Amino acid sequence: MKKNPVFSIACTELKMIFSTPVAWLMLIVFSVMCGLFFTDVFRIYVEGQEAGSSLTFVTEGLFCSDYLGLFPKVQAWLYLFIPLVSMGMLSKDLGSGTVKLLYSSPVSDTGIVLGKFLAMAGYCLAMMAVVAVFAVFGCAAIRNPDVPLVLTGMAGLFLLSCTYSAIGIFMSSLTRYQAVAALATFAVLAGLNYVRLLWQDISWVRDITWWLSISGRCEEFINGLICSEDVIYFITVSALFLALTVLGMSNRRKSRPAAMRAAGYAGVVLCAVAVGFISSNPHLMCFYDSTETKKRTLTRPSQDVMSRVKGPVVMTTYSNILDEEGFYLGVPSRYNSDKEYISQYLRFKPDIKIRYEYYWADSGSKSVKRRFPDLTDAERAERIADVYEMNIDRFQTPEEIARKIDLSGEGYRLVRQIRLKDGSTTFLRVFDDSQRLPQEKEITAAFKRLVDGPVKAGVVTGHGERNIYREADRDYYAFATSKFFRHSLINNGFDVVEVNPGEGIPDDLGILIIADPRTAYTGEELSAIRDYIQAGGNMLIAGEPGREDVLNSIVDGLGVRFDGARIAVPAGDFRQDLVLAGVTDTAVETMPSLDILKRHEYRITMPGATGIEVIPQEGIRADIMLVSDPEGWNELQTTDFENGEASCDSLSGERRGSRNLGVCLQREMPQTGKVQKILVLGDADCFSNAELMRDRYAVRSGNFSLLYEAFRWLTDGKYPVDTSRKGGSDTGFDMEIGSLPLTRWSLVFIMPFVMLVVSAVIIARRKSR
Repeated sequence: MKKNPVFSIACTELKMIFSTPVAWLMLIVFSVMCGLFFTDVFRIYVEGQEAGSSLTFVTEGLFCSDYLGLFPKVQAWLYLFIPLVSMGMLSKDLGSGTVKLLYSSPVSDTGIVLGKFLAMAGYCLAMMAVVAVFAVFGCAAIRNPDVPLVLTGMAGLFLLSCTYSAIGIFMSSLTRYQAVAALATFAVLAGLNYVRLLWQDISWVRDITWWLSISGRCEEFINGLICSEDVIYFITVSALFLALTVLGMSNRRKSRPAAMRAAGYAGVVLCAVAVGFISSNPHLMCFYDSTETKKRTLTRPSQDVMSRVKGPVVMTTYSNILDEEGFYLGVPSRYNSDKEYISQYLRFKPDIKIRYEYYWADSGSKSVKRRFPDLTDAERAERIADVYEMNIDRFQTPEEIARKIDLSGEGYRLVRQIRLKDGSTTFLRVFDDSQRLPQEKEITAAFKRLVDGPVKAGVVTGHGERNIYREADRDYYAFATSKFFRHSLINNGFDVVEVNPGEGIPDDLGILIIADPRTAYTGEELSAIRDYIQAGGNMLIAGEPGREDVLNSIVDGLGVRFDGARIAVPAGDFRQDLVLAGVTDTAVETMPSLDILKRHEYRITMPGATGIEVIPQEGIRADIMLVSDPEGWNELQTTDFENGEASCDSLSGERRGSRNLGVCLQREMPQTGKVQKILVLGDADCFSNAELMRDRYAVRSGNFSLLYEAFRWLTDGKYPVDTSRKGGSDTGFDMEIGSLPLTRWSLVFIMPFVMLVVSAVIIARRKSR
């Protein structure tokens, strides 16, 4: 049977590659580099396990993480190794004159180039075989490894190395000097990494430069996501450079007019661009998430929400050039970055359109006014536009933007508006934290708000309760109405309003919140609150010590009672009235996501708490959620916990023991068929502005988690949206620390030594022939 000439060339070239010391030397050096890096990281993980550290997502950490993963390092090293191997694929033939023999052979130019490429692909497979040794060892050592994640990463590395090879072959076809070919390959690869940063503010150019960029393509594979666009990219770019190589060889063999040669090159490039344009269409993309927990895909609740979004969606970014802290997130050059940012949503809703509106208005930025104290807002905007090299005519005046949308409530800061086909809209904000941009939880909450509507939470006012608009330490602005705090209720599907029970309680309330009333309610107000309770409304009731009379008038008949005494704990690092409440097993049964607080011994910090007595009541189920330390007591004498020291005085009626600090009440309402839910807390400070922002040394606070789970429970799981994911099953190693020296010797020294011996034998046999 006649052998295919393409494979004959490939086999010959592959033998020539492995008959040279340089190729073997690079393979051995590559192996040593992988071994040194891998064993160092492996030792860190195993020592951490021996020290009692809790490990999770070990496969990802060992192979895929940006700083400690092997695959990102290999990706960087391929940039150095591949050009040094591919530099001689055609340049040596041009330099020695053997290219004439190739031209005179019955093999076409396409066959010659494909043969050379297959030889390089064989060398790339050899490099991947080295990586596979570490992958097999790691998966054997890891308990329940995420094998598909490892295989996906290796597939991405192989495709990347083949693409580098195709580029290297093209560069080697342009010169007879191998060093020049290598340097040219380095330059082209650097350009392909950098090109995504060019002309991103020009709408018709940025899509081309973004697609041409090789940067970030392999990272998707390494992180466990196979996207059809990335696969097609590697194939298309490889085919592009191979086709250019074939054209170059053909033009060298046959004399053609310059116009014809240029047309040939242009046609190949245009075909590649066309393929790229088609493959980057979100409607045509296919995906496969190989991670065990599907962390590269939207969670099920998010997918459910997006499946119910009907018609096209327009996401408009309103960017104010005088909003110094947010404007850089909305500049024109970020268009493709924004598409990448919402790429998981585009997978399930590909008809999301991104728009931008630019304007200038006073955002209250002190730094802008400090830098340009003597200028008007218009002049400041013009000066800053010059810095960004943008035309000031592109920016709308305050009057012009006001005719389109009222942004005064957003403080004229960067904000995105999501608009559905039916005209309904909601804002998606950026936040005052290190992440700045909204994450899946906030984005899904915005879409769900449009699809299902918000839940209305009413906060009772009029008797000194916690205020939802003030930023004082004791108040509730942060968790309730702060627009630039990602964890606030209004950014997670709620509308929060103040309610005066004397004027009646709205029928459309989903939750009624009574937080630390200081004075007694009138009979009319109490009647309105009790009517709400009897109608089956859900509630959050939070009290403070010394106000039991007011509180008990509200909870009368619900099977609970505030005892009013302040709980104290033995003297330690903090004030004695700071109670670190523990989560009960019952709490985990009621709110399963609190399991992490229970397992990792988080505490709910309650500065100044009172106990809650549970009184059995027919038809009402009472579940104890939070309890105080058994060493604490009901302090009846000490009032100055800042300067004095309290002690348990049994003669005055003080008793040590654990007390209930959080109780969940549930009862079925026959008239509505629903289950009424009421959460009663013995402290109102645990959700205050100061407490949510406070960080105490050696105290693991779970107040945020309790806040989220409490409102999720009160809304029957509607809000906040649960986008949590289960942990990976790869939680450790089946290897002891004593095996580390042998592991290092085997992977760093013995394996490269075996490769050295094999290379010496192959080269010696080649020379003997």
